[in-house]
Amino acid sequence: MPASDSYKFSLPLKTPTQQALVAGLADIFLALVLIPLLGTCLLVLLKTQQML
Repeated sequence: MPASDSYKFSLPLKTPTQQALVAGLADIFLALVLIPLLGTCLLVLLKTQQML
């Protein structure tokens, strides 16, 4: 089982490329989640202002 052992040990030690990948994925996830949330918040604000 040397391959799986080295794989387990290499997981905590993230290389810069892996860190960049994780950062990019986090940015994409935030963009996909935050942009629709901001859009819905703006729509709700506009609708409430029109009701007043």
